[in-house]
Amino acid sequence: MTSKQTKIYRAPLTKPQLAEVLLAAKNNALFIIPTDTVYGLCAAALSPQNAQKINAAKQNPPSKPMQILCTKEQAKILAAPSSLFNKLAAKFWPGPLTLIVKASARGAALQGGLLTIGLRAPKAALARQIMRAAKAPLFATSANMHGASSPDSGTGIRFGA
Repeated sequence: MTSKQTKIYRAPLTKPQLAEVLLAAKNNALFIIPTDTVYGLCAAALSPQNAQKINAAKQNPPSKPMQILCTKEQAKILAAPSSLFNKLAAKFWPGPLTLIVKASARGAALQGGLLTIGLRAPKAALARQIMRAAKAPLFATSANMHGASSPDSGTGIRFGA
């Protein structure tokens, strides 16, 4: 679990809030934001340890794969080249479609060596704003405990002490 309450951010962010969430991302802290489908528990996708932190907070199995929210440019670094991937991304992104594709070496490293990776270029403005400003993709999963229903509003979400 995280050592203090995980903060929920809502769009639009003020400049101080953006600075706060960017500091959280830089410091490998967890934060909660609205995504295209539900509120997501997120961390910067800079190391596999951040995915493990999210899994621990949710009481998920430690090796559960984690979706990565990314820009189209970041996806080109995380996924192995594929014409099918390029066609699907061009047609459905940005939006709520997660594409599960063969991972590049960098993508596999973030997923603990898995050969596939789930990538999504979100339409949600707040997620895009954070990824652009942080210059990093985000690990993301629904902001609920393992087995509980996914939150479609920011109420009732609580992680940390």
